[in-house]
Amino acid sequence: MHWEQRGEEVWLTVEPEDVTAMEEVIREADAAGYEQLDVGAVEVVLQRREPGAVARFDARRRAGALAVVVDPTGMTATLQVSAAGELAAPLTPAAVEVTLAEAGVKLGVDHLLLGALPLHVPGEYLVATGWEPAPGRDGQVEYTVTVSQEFRPQARRDGGVDFHSVATIPDVQNGQLLAVLVAPTAGTPGRTVRGEAVPAEPGADATLPTGENVTVSEDGRRLYAAIDGLLEVTAEKVSVRPDFVVPGDVDFETGSISFSGDVVVRGSVQPGFRVHAGGRVVVMGDVEDGEVQSESLVWVRGAVVGEHSVVRSAGDVKVRTVHHGRLEARRSVYVEREAHEATILAGVDLVFEGARNRISGGAAWAGHQVVAGEIGAVGGVATRVNVGIDPFTAELLEALVAEQAEHERTADRVQLAVAPFRQRPEALAALPADRRSAVERLLTIASSLEAQLAGIKDRIVALQPGEDDSRPRVVARQALRPGVVIAVRAARYIVRSTQHRVAATAIDGRVTLVPVGSEPVPVAPAMSI
Repeated sequence: MHWEQRGEEVWLTVEPEDVTAMEEVIREADAAGYEQLDVGAVEVVLQRREPGAVARFDARRRAGALAVVVDPTGMTATLQVSAAGELAAPLTPAAVEVTLAEAGVKLGVDHLLLGALPLHVPGEYLVATGWEPAPGRDGQVEYTVTVSQEFRPQARRDGGVDFHSVATIPDVQNGQLLAVLVAPTAGTPGRTVRGEAVPAEPGADATLPTGENVTVSEDGRRLYAAIDGLLEVTAEKVSVRPDFVVPGDVDFETGSISFSGDVVVRGSVQPGFRVHAGGRVVVMGDVEDGEVQSESLVWVRGAVVGEHSVVRSAGDVKVRTVHHGRLEARRSVYVEREAHEATILAGVDLVFEGARNRISGGAAWAGHQVVAGEIGAVGGVATRVNVGIDPFTAELLEALVAEQAEHERTADRVQLAVAPFRQRPEALAALPADRRSAVERLLTIASSLEAQLAGIKDRIVALQPGEDDSRPRVVARQALRPGVVIAVRAARYIVRSTQHRVAATAIDGRVTLVPVGSEPVPVAPAMSI
């Protein structure tokens, strides 16, 4: 005998082999709470053994039901609630606890939530959450030697800068331990809501980034230097490299030099030749209409001469003198004697080491300060000195200002033509078709120019140096000569008469000259090479 609810009707099915009496059917119908049992319909079902509707069911008497569904991963348990009818006994939190226990859920149960569940509303509720496993930490390469390098100038009592006779670079010796592998960790296992253990993903093993001139221990966990030399560390490899030394000039015999490490040129760099290095470059002689570029330090112990000479460094530049050449340093530029008709860009400082050395003619930009014995020359040699702005954006800023001026001139001409039609739109509608089309094109051009001008102005504002406490300045330890144009951030000043022992700085938006005392001029504390 099988009962089935179809809407408000109750159907009875009796299998042919079942031995079922009317009394048994009436007893089960009463127990289930079925109403209006049709005895005649029951007799038909019992006789014909065909399903039929025999009673009605009041949904208000339906008993509530609870079920727990555990996620296939075992990390969450969801309670499904089928609410009881109005006339049936309500579901209780105690019934929920029993249902969870029967489903084997024992961990991560939010008991406060269970007491607040709306069991009179059908729905699904997250009632338990397992503990996720914590993966292990990957193995790592731990270096046992210092991989950074520094070049440090020393301040002198006269305000100049004294360098060591030879720049030193930390090196490693054959057989020295360079790096070791740190083993990965196993991680922390998790638990499902049924209390089952969930294994953690162990950390991945690291590998030693081997390169040239290194050896690995038998167990594969220690890295040693195979030669005396300089340590080179990148994301992909660890190598020990020797210096690349050019015994004489860089010229037709050697060709241009490109090397990933340090380059020492014992002679000079001849016209038209280049030296590019991933480390430092030391030129014992001169650079004449040549190019030297380094990722750390360029030191030219002679002169940089010629309009085609370029010395460029991502760190610092030091030269003896520069005439008609170009020096670029992302950090600081140090000149032992003088600069004449040169272009110099220094991200931090431009410092002339000797108290009586000078800069005359040309242009210099420094992010922080320019310090020299004499700036300009007798006779009013035009010399431009700019501080307080990143020199590598200064040229772009000047180009944008010029572009803004050109756009404004064009916009003024177009605006003059379209202004009457912007003020009186009805005048545009009254024009003949061909003239109206031409004016509409001008109106589009005017709107485009206005948008372009706004973009240029925004870029100019973004490139302007912000206010900070760095106090950029131009220091003349001996004399500041007529013809020098000084810019401190946006403020400008033209020197009309010789000024002795002064510093130019910006006060309240104007360039002001203040006396320089006898104390040493501060310099950058360190130079990375």
